[in-house]
Amino acid sequence: MIKESEERDAEVKNIVLEEPSISVPLYRKANIVIGANHEPHERPINDAINVIREIVNVEGPIHIDEIARRYAASHGKSRVGSRISEYVTKALTKAQHGGQLKKNGPFWCTNEQLTNVPIRDRSSETVPTTNAESISSMEIIACANLIEKESGKVDDDELVRVIAKTLGFKRAGPDFQMHVKKCLTKNKR
Repeated sequence: MIKESEERDAEVKNIVLEEPSISVPLYRKANIVIGANHEPHERPINDAINVIREIVNVEGPIHIDEIARRYAASHGKSRVGSRISEYVTKALTKAQHGGQLKKNGPFWCTNEQLTNVPIRDRSSETVPTTNAESISSMEIIACANLIEKESGKVDDDELVRVIAKTLGFKRAGPDFQMHVKKCLTKNKR
């Protein structure tokens, strides 16, 4: 039994992956433009929910801060103030209570995205969309599962590197590595 375990461990350590051949769709940002007849925090709540649902439909799972940025941008605003942020939180909470959106930590998604988590290539994106904290643990775990489904068991350091490549990063910096390892440990696959 011990010999079998040692052989399996040796196999895991000797797996060398080439550049990832796993292709995932490019990250797509919601590009919604609304008339300027209301300030973002003064728009009727049901209208705000509709805009936010469209943002989440396109980008979910998406961090609440990114939702607020897209919502503000849809009204022609370049910054998110406290009133907009609070209003977005209020609209998200109402959408959640109505069963329209789901929450997972600071990330929001649709029922479909919760069941079938999209994995996106962020190679064409910039900060903050490429910050490690802007990538949900759901997407990281889905990516890890896809990699291991395609390649077999991969040790954690190699898995972090391949996740980074699959998500469109040229390298896995320390923040990204720490975030991914935390997700992998917390959600033991």
